[in-house]
Amino acid sequence: MKNLITALVLAVLLAAAPSHLFAQALKTSTSGVQTFNLKDARNQASFVSDMSLETFRGTTNDISGALSFDPSDVAGTIKGEIVVGVASIKTGIDMRDGHLRSKAWMDAAAYPTMTFAVKGMKNVNVKGNVITGTAFGNLTIHGVTRPKEVEVRLVFMEESMKTKMRAPGNLLVIKTAFDVRLTSYGINGAVMKGMKILGTKVNDVVQVQFNGIGFTGKMKGT
Repeated sequence: MKNLITALVLAVLLAAAPSHLFAQALKTSTSGVQTFNLKDARNQASFVSDMSLETFRGTTNDISGALSFDPSDVAGTIKGEIVVGVASIKTGIDMRDGHLRSKAWMDAAAYPTMTFAVKGMKNVNVKGNVITGTAFGNLTIHGVTRPKEVEVRLVFMEESMKTKMRAPGNLLVIKTAFDVRLTSYGINGAVMKGMKILGTKVNDVVQVQFNGIGFTGKMKGT
């Protein structure tokens, strides 16, 4: 009976313990904290608005920020931020782009960036050089900051002759997709004519995607 009680207590403690106490290491010879620069014109953030009368995608390559972690303890050390420029978002129609940047929608003049500040990661699973889990932190859009959790997939690649063709240093491939409710950030997507609201052009819930690569080296000329 004593052994059974001890086993149950241990099971409860293990279930409640933070994931970083059981650090999962990447399969790599790299040691120490790695900081990955995300400013690369080939990176892309996008959103999809799916409404009954109109479905469209907005995209931008104006990405900056950085993400860092120690390969020996990803869950316990990961932090950083992804920054997206609002004015650079394109939807395929110039007039719609103008509306998106206007005060009625994103108000790019007052709020030029959207930011996801990563505070940590949970439910981390490491297999070889691939990391999956739930990144959590603060999402700031339209001047409003709210806590946010997103599912992410990270692939760590040590520098090689092949990776140098993309960017210098070690590389980190980042993929995530999640929903955002615009009204939670003070955005209603209103179509205005003078002071009159004619309706909305953007679905309240949009699907956001980010696909990019971060690198630890320095680009030539920087």
